[in-house]
Amino acid sequence: MNERLAAVIPTLDEAASIGNLVRDLRLADACCVIVVDGDSQDGTRELAAGAGARVIREHRRGYGRACLTGAEVAQQEHRHHAIAFLDGDGSCDPAELPRLRTALRTADLVLGRRRQRDVEAGALPLHARVGNDLVAGIITIRTRRRIHDLPPFKVIRAELLERLKLDAAGYGWTVQLISRAAADHSARIREVPVRFLRRRGGVSKVAGQLRASLLAGIAMVATAWRETAPRPVIAMVAKAPRAGQVKTRLIAELGPEGAAALWGAFLADTAAVVQEAGAELRSVPLVVVRAVERDQVAALVGPGWRSA
Repeated sequence: MNERLAAVIPTLDEAASIGNLVRDLRLADACCVIVVDGDSQDGTRELAAGAGARVIREHRRGYGRACLTGAEVAQQEHRHHAIAFLDGDGSCDPAELPRLRTALRTADLVLGRRRQRDVEAGALPLHARVGNDLVAGIITIRTRRRIHDLPPFKVIRAELLERLKLDAAGYGWTVQLISRAAADHSARIREVPVRFLRRRGGVSKVAGQLRASLLAGIAMVATAWRETAPRPVIAMVAKAPRAGQVKTRLIAELGPEGAAALWGAFLADTAAVVQEAGAELRSVPLVVVRAVERDQVAALVGPGWRSA
């Protein structure tokens, strides 16, 4: 793929792994690596910068906050078509990035699924796996889309990431991301098996501690339940503007093709306004259109719309 991809890595005291991780991501064709660091005291920032990463110091705590900041920075100087997110502890193998990126050709979100046989011994404690399976099951049942894992390694198209309007600041960020994507049935989701390794140093902030895992698990269940709740529908009735069929007093000046183009622009603008109006309620945008005109109207209203 020729599309630009940035990799975002939240870190907190990951000096043992961050240097090699950044270098390997560059070798895996990430055009830039953004390390968002939460006040590490072990030299993580210096090692990341020395390996070629752009380092952002984020004083506001939270995994989700770091991901949101990294995604924002990724789009400031260069427009990236996709963003990869992965942990900074060495548990995610950068060599898997090309496979996830290839899968993105036919998807909007690619999840690096951690199958049990691909997980290194001791990398994913039992309590973490049980919690992961529980939350994935909630998302599956409530969205009717099969989700097997809530992985740290994922690649998402920038367009979808912007549309999801994520705001979770803590460890519920990944749950919010996958829940909202699964609830958006226009979003194409693929799961690609990847290796999952033991952390290469440092101390786990959640998975290695039972109490922290329990608290995080409760928050993740609540997030999954809330984010997959039924959403209100905001509907728009539309008709495909076709040359010779559009009625306007400007037809003499514009001609049949120009009049159709004008109505197409009106439809696109209306769709944008309707979507924006429903964004606060996270409503499902629905366009009511004749089946034979569905593709033409879909091209005009843009992504995120269901049709009926």
